[in-house]
Amino acid sequence: MDVSQWVSEDFLDVVWGDRQGWVDIPTKVGQYWVPYHIKWPNEGVATLRLDAANRDEENVYFSCGMFRERGRNYDDLLKPAWLWADLDEVSPEVVPVPTLAWESSTERYQAMWKLTRSVKPEVWERLNQALSYSLGADKGGWDRTQVLRLPGTFNYKYPDHPPVRVMWYKPELMYSPRSIWDMVKGHALPVRAVGSGQLAKRPMPGKARALLRVPSDAVVAGERSDRMWELECLLAEAGWGEDEIYEAVSESAWNKWAGSRLEERQLRREIGKAIRHVGQKVTPMTPPLEGSKLAGPTEEPERFPSEHYDSFLAKNLPDPKWLVEDVWTAGSHGIIGGDPKTSKTGLALALALAVSSGKPFLGKYRVHTPGPVWFVQQENAPWMIQDRLRKLAYFYKLIPHQDVVREKADPGALGGYTIDIGFPENVPLRFSNNEGLNLSDEDHREMFENELKMQRPALVIIDPLYLAFGGADTDRATQMYPFIAWLLEMSNTYSTAIALVHHFGKKPTAPGSAQRRAGQRLLGSTTLHGWVDSALYCEHLDEDRPGWVGARVEPEFRSMAPRKPIEVHLRWGAPGELGMKCEVKRFDLTEMIVEAVTEEPGVTVVRLAERLGWDRRTVLGRARDSEMIEVTGGRGGRGGRGQSYRLFPNGNESD
Repeated sequence: MDVSQWVSEDFLDVVWGDRQGWVDIPTKVGQYWVPYHIKWPNEGVATLRLDAANRDEENVYFSCGMFRERGRNYDDLLKPAWLWADLDEVSPEVVPVPTLAWESSTERYQAMWKLTRSVKPEVWERLNQALSYSLGADKGGWDRTQVLRLPGTFNYKYPDHPPVRVMWYKPELMYSPRSIWDMVKGHALPVRAVGSGQLAKRPMPGKARALLRVPSDAVVAGERSDRMWELECLLAEAGWGEDEIYEAVSESAWNKWAGSRLEERQLRREIGKAIRHVGQKVTPMTPPLEGSKLAGPTEEPERFPSEHYDSFLAKNLPDPKWLVEDVWTAGSHGIIGGDPKTSKTGLALALALAVSSGKPFLGKYRVHTPGPVWFVQQENAPWMIQDRLRKLAYFYKLIPHQDVVREKADPGALGGYTIDIGFPENVPLRFSNNEGLNLSDEDHREMFENELKMQRPALVIIDPLYLAFGGADTDRATQMYPFIAWLLEMSNTYSTAIALVHHFGKKPTAPGSAQRRAGQRLLGSTTLHGWVDSALYCEHLDEDRPGWVGARVEPEFRSMAPRKPIEVHLRWGAPGELGMKCEVKRFDLTEMIVEAVTEEPGVTVVRLAERLGWDRRTVLGRARDSEMIEVTGGRGGRGGRGQSYRLFPNGNESD
């Protein structure tokens, strides 16, 4: 096969083919690595990357393996169908003959061998290591996350910029894993040097014994995680297995999960990490790897990611969409905030059920991007959440009337009836009720991210904010920033909308107090208001009808034009009842001002602003814009600014 005319994309088509997964096309500028992770197949994006890198004379590499998640992480490697080696000065005319061979610079080579089938990463790891060692190749160029130079580019390490060129591609050369192993197994290192297995168990190290003898009352706050990790690694280095380490550590004073419902699962997960961590280190029981070097971008300083203007403009980004029209944009992060008793949780549940089912939010607002929803709530009893959810499901017509069995409740029950539902329609909505989510805990953040990876939700709701932020002071921006920055990263990484339910501070009541916009009333630092991309702000509305709750809900968007507030009136009914009622109408401040002025001609702007709960400048501006209102005064009036402005129905001005 003639490979002399190959470009980089031809090479990648052979290596990555039509398999699907995450790959990396990193570049190196000086001593700094710039990763570039893309979901393959996506040749168009790869071409843009290569054009920009070649134009800027950057050294270009490619990840030999493919990964199930973004990031070229060790544990995410998909089953490889190739072996690879950085041959360095070893000629590629070796046995076994490579399927692909290329010259990375003058008289320096790299190669890949095609397997007849994909193999598990653990099996592949031993096989690829032994192959590199048997050939005398670079002992640091065989690992899971390895990157090699990309043919079709240039090696800017040298002044003459030699091309990285393919020497041959022999598709007929394919090797069974067994045939390769029979040739190279004599060069395999002990299991622990390349994987997550253990050597023969040795006696417990003295330092580990000392840690295990520490009593609980001697543990210093904040030290438990570090000492526990140290203990696990010491025992793993001594060749202890997972069960043996678990037995020792679980009874120690350092066990930070002691008594937790998730104790065993969390502890075994961390022990597994410790075993893998020490398994990748060269230990005294394994001969040093002579001539080894850093394995690529994961081991060297990285430049902060950036891209050129033209590449960014040409990139095919997804079109912005509504999650729920006029309510929340798809993939955006923000807050559902409000006064007490304005049904914040109820509205959050209504939003969650609408997105997961595709039913219009509150029966009015169309869902454009339906999908799975994860609702994390830590403030309300599960029975209350279930009762509200049942009412909403019945309101959305997700519960057929014939599936409802209504019976009298037991004596002492909060409601007069209890409901049994036969076969409710299933929707992709999951709940975590009072599970103690604490995003200040690294393990909780890891579990949270794992849920995002598994569920791929269109929306995540966390209710309320303050209980999930581990006791952080919401008034201090420095304590808020790590949480909201991490949640923003999760939103962007997994293309999920995230809504935090939060409370308003008290409304200013003192005479002359400046009225604040709804978002500025969020309890705590203004950082929270600045962070939101979409938001719903709920302010209390007086209700004369018994059992009804009224709220003025004001949407706010960073990237969309303002939308008018809406009035939401809800009657939830008693526990056990399904017949909730919901009334939704647009909130029109101008109409309210006109009605008030008609009732009280000559009312001052200040008095009307206080009555309506709005900023006086807003009231004055709306009055001036309305053809129904005449504004008088404003100069030389007594009583302060705004006190001299009076409002009259148009055509009925008083003398």
